[in-house]
Amino acid sequence: MPTQEPSVVVVRSTSIPVEQTVIHAWYRHSPPHHRLVDLELTDTDTTESLLRFLVREAARTVIFLGNTMPEAVVMARLSGMRVILAIDDQEQEAWHLGDWREPVVAAPFFSHLVVLIGDAWPTYHDGEDGLGWGAQYVVRDLGDLDLSHVVQMAESQRDAAHAPPVKASMFWHAQDELAIWRACRADRLDEESQLIRDRCLLDLKTRAGGAIYSSTRLAPSERGRAVQRVLFVSHELSKTGAPTGMLWAMKGLLELEVDFELWCIGIGDGPMADDFRSLVGPDRFQVVEHDEAWPHYRTFLDAVDRIDPDILFLNASPVYALAPLIRWKGIPLVWWFHDGINVEKRDGHLFSMRSLEAMHRYALASADVVLTASRDTAEQLETFCPPISKPVGVVPYGFDVDALIAAGQDLGDVRIEIRNELRVPDDGTLFVCVGSLERRKNQKRLVSAFQSMLGKMPTDEAKKHALALVGRLDPDNAGPESYYHEILGALQDDFADQVHIVGPQPSGAPFMAAADCHVLISTNECSPLVNIESMLLETSVISSRVHGIPEVVLEGVRGRLVEPEDDANIEEMLTWFVRTRRESAHVLEEMRGEALSYARTNHDYVRTGSMVLETLQSVMRSESFARTRIVGEEANKALERELMIRWSWMKHDAPHSSLPLRERMHGPREANASLP
Repeated sequence: MPTQEPSVVVVRSTSIPVEQTVIHAWYRHSPPHHRLVDLELTDTDTTESLLRFLVREAARTVIFLGNTMPEAVVMARLSGMRVILAIDDQEQEAWHLGDWREPVVAAPFFSHLVVLIGDAWPTYHDGEDGLGWGAQYVVRDLGDLDLSHVVQMAESQRDAAHAPPVKASMFWHAQDELAIWRACRADRLDEESQLIRDRCLLDLKTRAGGAIYSSTRLAPSERGRAVQRVLFVSHELSKTGAPTGMLWAMKGLLELEVDFELWCIGIGDGPMADDFRSLVGPDRFQVVEHDEAWPHYRTFLDAVDRIDPDILFLNASPVYALAPLIRWKGIPLVWWFHDGINVEKRDGHLFSMRSLEAMHRYALASADVVLTASRDTAEQLETFCPPISKPVGVVPYGFDVDALIAAGQDLGDVRIEIRNELRVPDDGTLFVCVGSLERRKNQKRLVSAFQSMLGKMPTDEAKKHALALVGRLDPDNAGPESYYHEILGALQDDFADQVHIVGPQPSGAPFMAAADCHVLISTNECSPLVNIESMLLETSVISSRVHGIPEVVLEGVRGRLVEPEDDANIEEMLTWFVRTRRESAHVLEEMRGEALSYARTNHDYVRTGSMVLETLQSVMRSESFARTRIVGEEANKALERELMIRWSWMKHDAPHSSLPLRERMHGPREANASLP
């Protein structure tokens, strides 16, 4: 490497001719203590050749006039250089509308300064899409600013870490990152996974002083293990849909007397911990605390290493970060995804943030097989996440249907007791909603529609009806600004005694059995268990016309559907039910019979277990996973660093979250690196 003073390299491209912009004014004064190097790109230049040139020239600051080689912009930033990017209106539009994997989108986010040439003005996005720019912006008409001032402005921008010295090792590390990115862009996830594994192993060997690192081992099935282990991982242990669905699927597997061991990890403690512990045994159950502070995946990875599973079954959507980690570790993965998605609107709680959309798409593509509980969600995922290589499988929720039907028949006395407690006479209607009090469950709108219906009835008639909300307060709903307090604020004095906020209960079944109608009008669901439970308890159902619900609550046949954000439609359906129950009870009886028959046939837990078993066996037979595992504390740290880099790309904040990458650049290749 030359021992010359650092340089400022101006990289010209034909997209923004210098003579047509104000940038020519910058050349009036060169920055002090820097050499000024001018480079015009040619058709033969590549990202690698340009980066090699910048390293040889000891570039401290690089000014790209035009975004024609965006990969080089990104690699220059990751190599520790100060980066200034000048783009015109057309290039700004491509940047604003593109996908995170596209270089033209990534390049401005990785720049210290973005100069917008022409009529474009800087735009900052924040809020629903969760997108915030990571660079400082300078608009057009820079006036008398010269190159020296522009460089000073770039130098003044804060960075996540001190830039490492410009060395040949920077070139190799940047090239590694470029190879991984290109593989991901082309949906070559096996290649991307292998590159990441190789880089982690290189890092581990370096940290071990060059010795062969002992943190890799053969997959369990190649070590002669007599019984294969399946590790089930639940995103939480609360009494909610996804953990309950997984518990019954595991019960179905045990009922089938499968020839492998069931193990379980719960993320965070909760009331279902005892259920899982008693199911698999205390020695095969672990709780891993979820630490919101970074890093917070290492304890989970350490627990996986101790269990050493042959295959991992991941449950629900909030654990999306674990999918790529498991893939890189070399463990085959089945992911049972439990959220409803609306591709057209992209308004589901999973994808309301642009960065979260990207991270979930990446994680879903990392799984060997993706399952879900409804055909609608399967179709949406296949449309929304084209990197998913296989069709998404549909595994419906399961229950011990015969036991639940029998329990419903035995709840007669409890039904009378609950109705008396809520002051609902025999000719009155009790509506019940079982579900955590959270915004997507939409209880506030249900309360408003119920009260509006009562307000249009004679007083004596209105007093006969009641609504009960059964379920826990969502953890995010504490305090005076919570959704719970919004529901309280929606109560009207005339009807407050008829709306009962019951709170969490050991089981929602007694209230469902006591109800004349169970009402769930969520704005986002995959396939709610409470609809199926209500059917098995022979309680009428009103639910939302969203996602996978119409597959279960077939309109006019097994229940009724409403538009969850249409107050008038909700009130109309509540009114219809009260009137039909009084005047045409046989209509409701026929619907309940159809619903019971459907639920009994399609939602038995042994059937669910057999479908999960078929999926697990198919993945284990495929042998498409890595033959060795990356295990151990240092390995898990390396994997976690790689994940943070991927996430920072997708959140468009890589310049401010690239510390793990910078740390690595001081490492494995530095001692003997040389330019090609």
